[in-house]
Amino acid sequence: MYRSLFVVAFGAVLALPIASLADPAGGAAPATVSTAGNSTGASGAQIAPGTYTIKVVSVVDPQHILVVMDNGAKATLVAGRPTVDFSKLQANDSVKVSINNGAVLVFQDLTSH
Repeated sequence: MYRSLFVVAFGAVLALPIASLADPAGGAAPATVSTAGNSTGASGAQIAPGTYTIKVVSVVDPQHILVVMDNGAKATLVAGRPTVDFSKLQANDSVKVSINNGAVLVFQDLTSH
């Protein structure tokens, strides 16, 4: 009896659309890339996990910043942790960010103020 219940429950999970497997608690939205004005022709896909040096265009709020990546792609980055606070950043700052699952987990301002 337990085995058949497990199979039914497991089958129901597999039948769910991929989007419904996202964080139900409303976690950070993935970083998005805009190709507007981008001469590299990069796709609008998510930013791959890794460490990047970026230039800040503007600070939207303490959890969101608009940036230009090294390849010229414009992106809106989202804080991935409550401890990540972009409020001290300014336009034209150079920032090193670590991105995982589409969110900034840690950053370092490389510009001296």
